[in-house]
Amino acid sequence: MFNPERFRVVLVNTSHPGNIGSVARAMANMGMTNLALVDPVQFPSERANAMAAGADTILEQAQVFPELADAVIGCQRVYGVSARLRSIAWTQLDPRQLSEEIYSAPQDEQIALVFGRERSGLTNEELDICEALVHIPVDEMHRSLNLAAAVMVVLYELRMSLYDAAPNPKDIGRKNASDKASSEQLQFFFDRWDATAKSVDFYKGNAVTVMRKIRRLFYKADLTDEEVKILLGVLTALDEELDKEQ
Repeated sequence: MFNPERFRVVLVNTSHPGNIGSVARAMANMGMTNLALVDPVQFPSERANAMAAGADTILEQAQVFPELADAVIGCQRVYGVSARLRSIAWTQLDPRQLSEEIYSAPQDEQIALVFGRERSGLTNEELDICEALVHIPVDEMHRSLNLAAAVMVVLYELRMSLYDAAPNPKDIGRKNASDKASSEQLQFFFDRWDATAKSVDFYKGNAVTVMRKIRRLFYKADLTDEEVKILLGVLTALDEELDKEQ
């Protein structure tokens, strides 16, 4: 069954308030209501309300955050959306593959769909917070895609895949909410890992590149809350042993 409440559309540093309104309209078309804005250039705005074409409630309820990490708190899955591919080896999905992956996941997981700036998209540092990159395969001769159009493409695929779908086998017999680690738990773990790795000079001068690959590795592992706690316990034990040696 399609549950729009589990999806959060996140817009990062949107330049034009009209685009925020157009995204709200696209969300309303697809039955979505949860909009988060990260450091928008201008919001609230009469232009945004005008372009929302009746989706004013979504704008009124939109939450504004200073950083992307704040906007995805409480989400078990975070996906970054881009019209262009990256040279860095992120896990990459097209919108249809994304909808299939989300359907195969427990249906109570909270999902963030992150869209970047109109001109430059998401930075690599912002994509580090995302477990996968969703690439919209537009024509190579005209790769510029309007922000609201990108949102509509992704939400349409999700709606078509999940609306009136059969019960997910992973949900049958489940009593508790998903135990998948949340975004903030993973970011805390990555920060701890990074600090410990630097303390033993693990990176050998390649901290950014190596840490990005480590993030990709653990994202693919689809860690649970309990597994993150175990890994944090390992890091704590290692740090204690290092302190004894000093």
